[in-house]
Amino acid sequence: MELGDDWPPYVFSALDRLLLVSPPSGQPYLEAFVRRWGGYDAATLLRVLRAGDPHAAEEGDAQDAQDRLFALLGLGYMSVPQAREALVPFLERARIVERWAAALGLGGLCDERARPVLDSMLTEFRPLGPATAGDGYYSTLPASVPRLLAKWGDPQAVAPLRHALQAALRAEQAVPKAPPERWLVAGRQIEVEQDSDRTAWQRYEDEIVYALGRLADFGALTGIAVADGRLEVWRVHLVLGYLHQRHAITRVWLWQDNPHLREEVTQLLERVFGLTTEERSHSLAVYADSLTGITLLLRRQQEDARTNGQTP
Repeated sequence: MELGDDWPPYVFSALDRLLLVSPPSGQPYLEAFVRRWGGYDAATLLRVLRAGDPHAAEEGDAQDAQDRLFALLGLGYMSVPQAREALVPFLERARIVERWAAALGLGGLCDERARPVLDSMLTEFRPLGPATAGDGYYSTLPASVPRLLAKWGDPQAVAPLRHALQAALRAEQAVPKAPPERWLVAGRQIEVEQDSDRTAWQRYEDEIVYALGRLADFGALTGIAVADGRLEVWRVHLVLGYLHQRHAITRVWLWQDNPHLREEVTQLLERVFGLTTEERSHSLAVYADSLTGITLLLRRQQEDARTNGQTP
């Protein structure tokens, strides 16, 4: 059995966000948590939160702080009835990552009280550099906000998402471009930019564009200036966001293996953006070979595998 195979989904999700899901950190942490608290069910996680004053600055030691964060993330994922009111006081927490964790949990419940923190988080994303797990929270938690707001489905999220996209583009453009590297993908060699803070910003921008597509904001790219054909890629990405989960994507070739998806995307590119036949074909080809397209393909394969009860 692989590490984590027997963890409940809320435990896996919380440890993943704490950057503890990979060996050797996850299982030892969970075993130590059980020794300290007696379990990790909903009642125990609520007890962890009630053990400290949520309005205090930074009480307790680092272990208490990590346990509290694990409890916040776990309860947020579980969405149990008692979680809502237990999470609310942490929206005003002095420790920023606890505010974020509470907002993510409440956002999953579509609780409007989380909106100011979630909107703020959109511009608080930072690339994850060489850092400890504790430092890493500052990157990993805000990165999930665009997807959460898209799932929520409230059109009010469009304006803060657009603002976050512009801010992310400015931050990305301030980072020097790294040399390209070649990847072998489905038997093809393609050239992509070497992984760096710059590509981390690009992946975050992709999350925002996809979220705007899910919210049917087809005007989101108006006035956006990006180089290297990314606007072309983003048009396709926006459309795919709009078509989210209408088509299963479970195989290697994005368009060849999904002709119905290709047809619907092609029609929308014509109807929404007025692209010619040649422009539409070129956009699909460029997208399939882009880091944006490859990342989406891999993520959707993982999501579909989880839906079907398989290990991604």
